[in-house]
Amino acid sequence: MDKCLVYDSIESEDKALVTIAIGNDYIDNWKTRAFPSWNTYAKKHKLKIIVITSDLIDKSNPNWKKPQWQKMLIADHIQNFHPGLNEICYLDTDIIVNHFAPNIFNEIKDGKVGSVSLRTNLPFDREYVYKKLAVLRRNYIDLDYPLDSALLISLENLYFYHNLAPQKDEFCTGLLLFKVNQFSKLMKEWFFLYSRDVRSITNGGEQTHLNYHILSKNFFHQLDYRWQAIWSYEVAWKYPFLFKSKMTNFELIEECAKSSLSDNYFLHFASRWTESEVWKYINLDFNETEAKILTDFFNFLEYKHTGDPKGYLQPKLNE
Repeated sequence: MDKCLVYDSIESEDKALVTIAIGNDYIDNWKTRAFPSWNTYAKKHKLKIIVITSDLIDKSNPNWKKPQWQKMLIADHIQNFHPGLNEICYLDTDIIVNHFAPNIFNEIKDGKVGSVSLRTNLPFDREYVYKKLAVLRRNYIDLDYPLDSALLISLENLYFYHNLAPQKDEFCTGLLLFKVNQFSKLMKEWFFLYSRDVRSITNGGEQTHLNYHILSKNFFHQLDYRWQAIWSYEVAWKYPFLFKSKMTNFELIEECAKSSLSDNYFLHFASRWTESEVWKYINLDFNETEAKILTDFFNFLEYKHTGDPKGYLQPKLNE
């Protein structure tokens, strides 16, 4: 039985944005906060949107695991129920899309899984930002928050904790870009390697295990950070003052989040920490003026500029 909601248009091709939203809270939050940006983006690039709303494996199965793990079963399910679909971009429900962004499917590569590293080619100093985030959380959110924690775990210790051979990177599995026919069987095999009581540093999540299988087989294709900017890191890096209100000044948070989104393609409110939960309470739709500015900017990025002098320019206020 198909367990998906499909948002489609006449012009949709064989590509789709896919997410898992099991339970009313997940569905409602995604539909209210994320779907509008996904829908505009999907229509622009002729994509389907598929939302998996029920477990892809029976809960009585000894290999059943929480929905994060079931992203490994998505390709198999799509192959069975949507056979015309061969390129998918899995996104967590708490990702907001900049609908002015280019088509992510231009980044897909044969035999590879595209995602964004949490360790390399970041636009900031990782240790500096992670330590700043820890200090902000302790001082403004929870006085018992430990400064030295798994937030700063080394790659070697990360994989060692899960009894896996160390890999040279770690990526956020909130975004996965790949071809269904190349990974449906493999990902299903990986899923069934682990029982329901599998130990994980992310409260039973699949991230490190999926990283291991993709990285150890050289399947990883690193995407630019802009394809999955992490809001917690954006806050610590650019907007630390937001912590002063204990993340309750939603008007200011909204302005900063829009600024961050305009600099990136996809903005991920990952983790259940206070600074990430704000996505449920803010509106990240660009108004007419903001949309015009973004349109001008993205158009200008493609413009073959000359830099020709225009004489002495005096500022005049726009009316």
